[in-house]
Amino acid sequence: RADAYDARPGSAGGAEAVDAAWDELPAIPTGWASLPWTDEYREFARGAERRRATRDAREERATTLYELSSVFVLEGRRGEGLGASIVKRLLEKHRVAGGSAADVHLLTLATTTAWYEGLGFEVVPEDRDVPAPLEFEVTAGKAVTRLIGAELVVMRGVGSGVG
Repeated sequence: RADAYDARPGSAGGAEAVDAAWDELPAIPTGWASLPWTDEYREFARGAERRRATRDAREERATTLYELSSVFVLEGRRGEGLGASIVKRLLEKHRVAGGSAADVHLLTLATTTAWYEGLGFEVVPEDRDVPAPLEFEVTAGKAVTRLIGAELVVMRGVGSGVG
């Protein structure tokens, strides 16, 4: 990644990515050119400002992942719409705060996907479509659910509004 020199620890993708990022940096002024009043130094400083602005704009545009988890209603209260009401209220608060349904993901058992589909979620069809922050959780969850004879499903909100 070109921005690996400015990435969070562990996110650079290995030594090759770090080396590539360093190779893309402009030469640092040395000798007299490294003095702050020289044109070479000023151009280097402007380049650093441009790189920071580009990085900040990229981070601002990056989609934030939100995970909906552990919706549970006591057995005696099921069927009253309490769970659906809670999910809809959370998603509405998310929307009002500027979020999109497409930002929201969840992990559930295959037996409950229809309920979530009724709230505007869809199954993420391929493992390659699972957001990176959820990859470990999905891998571990699939192993555990296989042990109990169940199937783990990844779902995401559809469009700009859910429910």
